Amino acid sequence: MEASTNMTSTVSGSILALALGGGPIAAAELQIMTIGDSLTEVFIYQPRLKTQLEGAGHAVTFVGSRGTGANRHEGYSGKGIHHFVGAIPLAKGSSHHITAALDAAWPGAPAGAVPVVLVHLGVNDLGHGLGRRNQAHAPLDSSGVCLASQLLPKAANGSWIDALGDLDGMTHSAWLRLRLETMVDLILAHPSRPLLVVAQILPIAKGNSLYQANNDNCCERIKEWNGYWATKVAAVGAANKGRIALVDFYSPSEPKRGYGAVPGTSLWGEATAQQGDWVHPGNADGGAYSLMASGFTEGIDSLLSASQAPSSSR
Repeated sequence: MEASTNMTSTVSGSILALALGGGPIAAAELQIMTIGDSLTEVFIYQPRLKTQLEGAGHAVTFVGSRGTGANRHEGYSGKGIHHFVGAIPLAKGSSHHITAALDAAWPGAPAGAVPVVLVHLGVNDLGHGLGRRNQAHAPLDSSGVCLASQLLPKAANGSWIDALGDLDGMTHSAWLRLRLETMVDLILAHPSRPLLVVAQILPIAKGNSLYQANNDNCCERIKEWNGYWATKVAAVGAANKGRIALVDFYSPSEPKRGYGAVPGTSLWGEATAQQGDWVHPGNADGGAYSLMASGFTEGIDSLLSASQAPSSSR
């Protein structure tokens, strides 16, 4: 897949020099925290990512407070960005979940290793399209109706997300952007100085034909959300530009939202497979989870390559 990145020619800070003896790198020991919702928690894309990275000579360890054994992660089914970045401002003496997770994984810069954070997050913040039969698992409005199964028009200000309503006295888009921007800032400011790859998230599939227009409508919100990620990455200051990359999972997946075989025609399966759940892709090799693995691999490699001397090779 094609991956969009935003970086300078060198990685700021001392982590890579520490891990690799200060010289050009051909491979690295990577400690990777994967952050997200159920698509992260199911731990399908991560083994594929590990295979690709190890094939390039890297050593890979997954870290996080979730999962077991080697399958550690920071994925939470049904959660959105508020789980990681809560109330703003925070109550005195408290910290955001993202900070606590980073502290637990890396109290400081890990000796001999490169910390990496991968983020694919947001569909649960956007009325994600699970439909009326799954109301308990989707955002509800004040009357208890699943937002995802409503056709919500664009707000007067041009935002599809703002049609979801206000939060804490802010427009929905401003509320989400504040948390997204804070999350990026907290990760980049952490003492471990991780490399950060954020994803423009996958679309949802066509789903039940009775609600297809609603799902198309939800994809408009997803595209708007993905634009927030791109804007934040572009705005990162020069000191950290070499530590952050943006990858696009939406564009290569959007043509495969339709009904059909997996993975060639649809990443989400036949029409019958989508009627109850059109958020989670099928796990076929070559499908959306493989696309995520390849995209994150490209994002990581772009940041590692930016730190290499011109004479280095892999």
